[in-house]
Amino acid sequence: MRKIVSIVTFTLFLFQSSAQEVIFERDVKKQIERTYNDSAGPNGAVFSHQYYNYGIILPANENDSAAIRDNMQSNYWSYGVRTKFKLNETFALGFDVFYMHQRYRIQQSDSINIFSLGYRNDVQKLKFNTLGLGVYLRINFGNRGNVLGKYLDMGADMNYVFSERLFAKNEVDIAGNGAGDEVVRTIYKKLDYTSNLQGFATVRFGVNYFAFIARYRFTDMFVRSDEFYPIGQIPELPRISVGVEIMLPTE
Repeated sequence: MRKIVSIVTFTLFLFQSSAQEVIFERDVKKQIERTYNDSAGPNGAVFSHQYYNYGIILPANENDSAAIRDNMQSNYWSYGVRTKFKLNETFALGFDVFYMHQRYRIQQSDSINIFSLGYRNDVQKLKFNTLGLGVYLRINFGNRGNVLGKYLDMGADMNYVFSERLFAKNEVDIAGNGAGDEVVRTIYKKLDYTSNLQGFATVRFGVNYFAFIARYRFTDMFVRSDEFYPIGQIPELPRISVGVEIMLPTE
């Protein structure tokens, strides 16, 4: 009888031991592997997400480029989809497709204003709408579970300009009393002195859902135009911008 009781007790003990759920393991790697599927999620083999970013264009030396206002009124924003292919725990490759809107607030001066030589506008902006394709190499830092964690992206973007606008706004003194009776807005389209392609080198440092971005445009914004600009080659707009990015949550 004792032998039977012992066998039954031992069998119940084995069943209970195999059925219990692991709440905590000392080995973090085993716990992560037990909890997550390696092929899915932010740290999986392939991961895609949407993102939105916003940045400001930094003013450059006025002797080297076209001047813009330095009060953050020259900026850009973009919306896109990014895909990452995990190579190992440290490295990943990826690409993204995006829409970008750029706005340059042109400084007004009789000598600096390149788009209305000899004339000061109340407001003048140059705007670009582009579609872009980017590629990047990602370096991951530190231990993490199935999250993006800390990472550094180094890559390049190529933007196709499908729409450009030169916008000017001026108060016109129609009555001749100096009161500025009417506001006149002028929009110039299909600018033949702007390039259709823009190339950027990008660096992005991120922590999970947020990232800081620095971009450098290595292509010229303008093509030579002897008819539009007396010297021929139009001074370049500033090339450096910095911004922030937020990753939109995925299901």
